[in-house]
Amino acid sequence: MSTVVWIIVAIVVVLILIGLIGFIASQARRKKAEQHRAQAEELRSDAQSRAGDLRGPDQEARAAQAEAEQRRIEAERAEARAAEKQQALDQQKAGVEDQVREADRLDPDVNHKAKDYQPLAPEPTTPEPSGRAGAPQAAAPQAAAPQAAAPQATAAPDGDQYQQPGTGQLGNAATPDGVPHPEGTVVNADGTLTYPDGSVRRADGTTIDSGGPELRG
Repeated sequence: MSTVVWIIVAIVVVLILIGLIGFIASQARRKKAEQHRAQAEELRSDAQSRAGDLRGPDQEARAAQAEAEQRRIEAERAEARAAEKQQALDQQKAGVEDQVREADRLDPDVNHKAKDYQPLAPEPTTPEPSGRAGAPQAAAPQAAAPQAAAPQATAAPDGDQYQQPGTGQLGNAATPDGVPHPEGTVVNADGTLTYPDGSVRRADGTTIDSGGPELRG
């Protein structure tokens, strides 16, 4: 065979080898791509499952964020209200200080032109509450004073003994108004008299009877 033939054969063999190598490489790339595709699908499926488990925490995080935002808004409003009150207080203090300066300017005993002059504004005072919760109760009243001694007997106009209203008995005596009463009459605490026959009478001898007319004994 001539040299040209060998050259042609060599070129054909090289082309076959190149084609074979390219085919093998292509198959390898395809297999690797299939493996990567399957691995990617597995990762996507796992990510989908984990994303479903994140729904609860996601809602909690959103709720916490909304609550934090609400608190932030409330804090800003409270800070704004505090700033307004502080501004109003500063204005009132400035008014009080101006009034004190005016008073010092009019007062001949105050040198308001001195270098170290400072107006002495009065400090705000808190009024005392009218009553405090849990204040001690008033002391219990003391025991009643001992009862007065029973009145002593007085003499009736006719010389017989007469006892002042109280519990006791009379002999043949008359009350100070001269009305006689039988022996054994009992003087009650309310000033009435109980006769020996059980009737209750006044000092003038009239019978006490709520159901009928008064009777003279």
